[in-house]
Amino acid sequence: MSPEAAREELARRADAIEGGYEMMLAYAAQGLSTDEGNANSEQLREYLRRMEAAVNGLGDQFRAHIKASNIEPSIPYEAFLAVLDRDASAALAAPTYAPSLFGSFVSVASKATSASLADPRSSNMTP
Repeated sequence: MSPEAAREELARRADAIEGGYEMMLAYAAQGLSTDEGNANSEQLREYLRRMEAAVNGLGDQFRAHIKASNIEPSIPYEAFLAVLDRDASAALAAPTYAPSLFGSFVSVASKATSASLADPRSSNMTP
Protein backbone atom coordinates (compact mmCIF):
# COMPACT_ATOMS: atom_id res chain seq x y z
CA MET A 1 0.00 0.00 0.00
CA SER A 2 1.34 3.43 -0.88
CA PRO A 3 1.66 6.13 1.79
CA GLU A 4 -1.02 8.15 -0.01
CA ALA A 5 -3.44 5.21 -0.10
CA ALA A 6 -2.82 4.53 3.60
CA ARG A 7 -3.52 8.18 4.48
CA GLU A 8 -6.63 8.22 2.30
CA GLU A 9 -7.96 5.11 4.03
CA LEU A 10 -7.34 6.67 7.45
CA ALA A 11 -9.11 9.84 6.31
CA ARG A 12 -12.07 7.82 5.03
CA ARG A 13 -12.33 5.99 8.34
CA ALA A 14 -12.05 9.19 10.36
CA ASP A 15 -14.80 10.78 8.29
CA ALA A 16 -17.07 7.76 8.84
CA ILE A 17 -16.42 7.75 12.60
CA GLU A 18 -16.92 11.50 13.01
CA GLY A 19 -19.97 11.53 10.76
CA GLY A 20 -21.56 8.69 12.71
CA TYR A 21 -20.85 10.35 16.02
CA GLU A 22 -22.33 13.64 14.83
CA MET A 23 -25.41 11.80 13.58
CA MET A 24 -25.78 10.04 16.95
CA LEU A 25 -25.61 13.37 18.77
CA ALA A 26 -28.19 14.94 16.46
CA TYR A 27 -30.46 11.92 16.80
CA ALA A 28 -30.13 11.88 20.60
CA ALA A 29 -30.92 15.60 20.76
CA GLN A 30 -34.41 14.80 19.46
CA GLY A 31 -35.18 13.19 22.82
CA LEU A 32 -37.09 10.25 21.36
CA SER A 33 -37.86 7.29 23.59
CA THR A 34 -38.03 4.91 20.62
CA ASP A 35 -37.01 4.93 16.98
CA GLU A 36 -40.38 3.66 15.76
CA GLY A 37 -41.84 5.90 13.10
CA ASN A 38 -38.81 8.18 13.03
CA ALA A 39 -37.70 8.98 9.51
CA ASN A 40 -34.06 9.28 10.60
CA SER A 41 -33.87 5.80 12.19
CA GLU A 42 -32.65 4.02 9.07
CA GLN A 43 -30.21 6.83 8.33
CA LEU A 44 -28.78 6.47 11.85
CA ARG A 45 -28.42 2.72 11.39
CA GLU A 46 -26.53 3.28 8.14
CA TYR A 47 -24.17 5.74 9.88
CA LEU A 48 -23.63 3.17 12.64
CA ARG A 49 -22.81 0.47 10.08
CA ARG A 50 -20.23 2.76 8.45
CA MET A 51 -18.87 3.68 11.84
CA GLU A 52 -18.51 0.03 12.83
CA ALA A 53 -16.69 -0.77 9.58
CA ALA A 54 -14.35 2.19 10.10
CA VAL A 55 -13.52 1.26 13.70
CA ASN A 56 -12.98 -2.41 12.93
CA GLY A 57 -9.26 -2.85 12.25
CA LEU A 58 -8.38 0.82 12.72
CA GLY A 59 -5.21 -0.02 14.66
CA ASP A 60 -4.08 -2.29 11.86
CA GLN A 61 -4.74 0.49 9.36
CA PHE A 62 -2.53 2.85 11.39
CA ARG A 63 0.15 0.15 11.40
CA ALA A 64 -0.14 -0.12 7.61
CA HIS A 65 0.19 3.67 7.37
CA ILE A 66 3.32 3.65 9.54
CA LYS A 67 4.84 0.86 7.45
CA ALA A 68 3.88 2.39 4.09
CA SER A 69 5.29 5.75 5.17
CA ASN A 70 8.55 4.13 6.30
CA ILE A 71 8.26 5.76 9.70
CA GLU A 72 11.19 4.61 11.78
CA PRO A 73 11.44 3.75 14.49
CA SER A 74 7.87 2.51 14.73
CA ILE A 75 8.23 1.29 18.34
CA PRO A 76 7.16 4.65 19.86
CA TYR A 77 3.75 4.22 18.22
CA GLU A 78 3.01 0.84 19.80
CA ALA A 79 1.69 2.26 23.08
CA PHE A 80 -0.67 4.56 21.17
CA LEU A 81 -1.76 1.70 18.93
CA ALA A 82 -2.43 -0.52 21.95
CA VAL A 83 -4.76 2.16 23.34
CA LEU A 84 -6.40 2.57 19.94
CA ASP A 85 -6.94 -1.19 19.65
CA ARG A 86 -8.37 -1.36 23.18
CA ASP A 87 -10.70 1.60 22.65
CA ALA A 88 -11.87 0.28 19.28
CA SER A 89 -12.61 -3.09 20.83
CA ALA A 90 -14.55 -1.47 23.68
CA ALA A 91 -16.51 0.74 21.29
CA LEU A 92 -17.46 -2.23 19.12
CA ALA A 93 -18.55 -4.23 22.18
CA ALA A 94 -20.65 -1.43 23.68
CA PRO A 95 -24.39 -2.10 23.65
CA THR A 96 -26.01 0.06 20.99
CA TYR A 97 -22.72 1.90 20.54
CA ALA A 98 -22.80 3.87 23.78
CA PRO A 99 -22.06 7.51 22.93
CA SER A 100 -19.73 8.00 25.90
CA LEU A 101 -17.37 5.27 24.65
CA PHE A 102 -17.47 6.55 21.09
CA GLY A 103 -16.95 10.12 22.29
CA SER A 104 -13.63 9.22 23.85
CA PHE A 105 -12.70 7.00 20.93
CA VAL A 106 -13.62 9.61 18.30
CA SER A 107 -11.54 12.22 20.08
CA VAL A 108 -8.41 10.03 20.14
CA ALA A 109 -8.88 8.73 16.60
CA SER A 110 -9.62 12.15 15.17
CA LYS A 111 -6.60 13.84 16.74
CA ALA A 112 -4.29 11.02 15.73
CA THR A 113 -5.59 10.88 12.19
CA SER A 114 -5.38 14.65 11.74
CA ALA A 115 -1.80 14.69 13.00
CA SER A 116 -0.84 11.72 10.86
CA LEU A 117 -2.46 13.11 7.73
CA ALA A 118 -0.76 16.47 8.14
CA ASP A 119 2.77 15.04 8.25
CA PRO A 120 3.31 11.58 9.67
CA ARG A 121 6.98 12.18 10.39
CA SER A 122 6.39 15.27 12.50
CA SER A 123 3.08 14.33 14.09
CA ASN A 124 2.44 14.76 17.76
CA MET A 125 1.58 11.07 18.05
CA THR A 126 5.08 10.24 19.29
CA PRO A 127 5.47 9.76 23.05
